Amino acid sequence: MVQKIFRKKTFFLVLFLLIFNFPPAAAQKEIALSEAIEMALEKNKAVLVAKEGLSVARGLRTQARSAFLPKLEAEGAYIITEELPEMEIPKDSFVDGFPPEDTSASMDFTYDYSLNFNLTQPLFTGGKIWYANRQASLNYRVAEEKYRQSREAVILQVKTAFYGALLAQEFVNLTREALSLAKEHLRITKNRYRAGEIPEYEVLSAEVELANLKPNVIKAENGMKLALLGLKNILGLGLEEEISVKGGFEKTEFAMDLDECISKGIRERADLSQLNYQKEMGEHMVRLARAGYFPNLALVGSYQMFTNELAEAWGTSYSVLLGFSMPLFEGFLTRGKMHEAKGILRTASLGQEMLQEGIKLEIRQTYNGVEEARELIAASEEAVRMSKRGVQIAEVSYAQGVITSLEVMGARLALTQAKTSYIQALYDYIISIAKLENAMRGGRVELKGLGAGMEEELADKAKKAFEGTGSDAMGSGTLERGMR
Repeated sequence: MVQKIFRKKTFFLVLFLLIFNFPPAAAQKEIALSEAIEMALEKNKAVLVAKEGLSVARGLRTQARSAFLPKLEAEGAYIITEELPEMEIPKDSFVDGFPPEDTSASMDFTYDYSLNFNLTQPLFTGGKIWYANRQASLNYRVAEEKYRQSREAVILQVKTAFYGALLAQEFVNLTREALSLAKEHLRITKNRYRAGEIPEYEVLSAEVELANLKPNVIKAENGMKLALLGLKNILGLGLEEEISVKGGFEKTEFAMDLDECISKGIRERADLSQLNYQKEMGEHMVRLARAGYFPNLALVGSYQMFTNELAEAWGTSYSVLLGFSMPLFEGFLTRGKMHEAKGILRTASLGQEMLQEGIKLEIRQTYNGVEEARELIAASEEAVRMSKRGVQIAEVSYAQGVITSLEVMGARLALTQAKTSYIQALYDYIISIAKLENAMRGGRVELKGLGAGMEEELADKAKKAFEGTGSDAMGSGTLERGMR
C-alpha cells in the first residue's frame, strides 16, 4: 500500500516537472526600422569588407609617411671560423740575411666581433616622397567614401526589405478582412434565404466569393513569410529565428525641389567623391613620374664597434656621408611612366564628367518616381473614400432588397482594390524617397566605357607609390657600397 502511494506521488511529481519546467518556445522578436538598420550595419559583409579597406588604406598611408623619417638599422656579426691568406716571403727580401730563409706569413685584418649602426635620412628626392604621401592620403579618403557608400547601399536594402515586409503584412490584413466580411455576408445571405427573401443563387454566389478569397489569404501569408526571410537574410539573422516588423507607413513630405536634389547629389555623392579623389591622385601620379628626372640626395651615417675578444675593449669608428645619385639614362622609363600617368588622369577626368551626367539623370528619374507616387497616394485616398461610401450604400440597399448580393460583393471588391492601391502607393512613395536619398548620397551608377579596372589601377598605384621612395631611390645603396 505504501509503495502504491509512493508511486502515485512520484508520477504526479514527474508530471508537474514536465508541465512547469518545460522550456518555453522562443519569443518572437519585434524589430523597428532603426533597429534593423543598426543590425545590418553591424553584420553586413559588404560593410565589413569596406571597413577593412579603411584599415588597409590607413596602413598604406602610414607606410608612405615613414619615408619622410630617418631609417636606423643595427647589424652584428661573429666570425665562427676563417682561413687567412698566406703571403710567401722569399729569402733576403728586405735586406741581406733577412729573412734568412724562404718563409710565409698570414695577416688578419678582420675582427671576430662587430656591431654596426647605420642611419639614412633622405634630404631631396625631387618630390617622390611628397607625392607618394599625397597619393596614400587620397587613397585613404577614397576608402572612406567607399565605406560610406556601402553603408548607404545597405540602408537602402534594409528599408526596401523592411517596408516590403510591412507591405506584405498589410496585404495579409486586407485579405483577412475581406475574408471576414465575406463570412459575415454569407451568414446574412443564408438568414435572408431561410426567410424566403432571396433565391438560393444569392447564397451560392456568397459561398463562391468566400471560397475565392481563401487562396488569396494563403498567398498573402506566404508572401509575408518570404518577405521576412529576405529581411532576416539582409540583417544577418538565422532563418529559423522568429521576427516581426514594428511600425507602419507614414506619409512624410519631401520638401526639396529637383535643383536642390541635383546640387546635393553633385556635392555629396560618395562615388563622385571617390572619382574626384582619384582624379587628384592621377595629378600627383603625373608629378611623381616627372620626379624621376630629378636627383636624389641623402645623408648617411655609420658607427662601427669591433673586437676580437668580448672581454677586451671594443674599437670604434664612424663615418658621415652625403650621397648623391642622378639618373642619366634609364631606357625612357620615366617618359613611359609619365605617358601612363597622363592617360590615367585623362580617363579619370572623362569618367568624372560621365558620372556627373549619370547622377543628374538618376536623380531626375528617382525624383519623378517620388512625384508620381505622391500623386498616386492622393488618387488612391479619394478612391478609398468613395469605395467606403459605396459599400455603405450597397449594404443598406441590400438589406432593403434593392440590389443583389453580387452588387454588394462588387462594392466590397472595389474597396479592397482601392485599399490595396493606397497601401502600394504609400510603399512606392517611401521607397522612392529612400532611393532618391541614396541617389544624392551613396549612388550606384555604373559607368560603361569608363575604362576597365581604372579604379583598381589607381588604388594599386597608390599602394605601390611609396615603394619608389625607399632606400634605393634615395641612393643609399650606392652610399653603402661607397662606405665599404
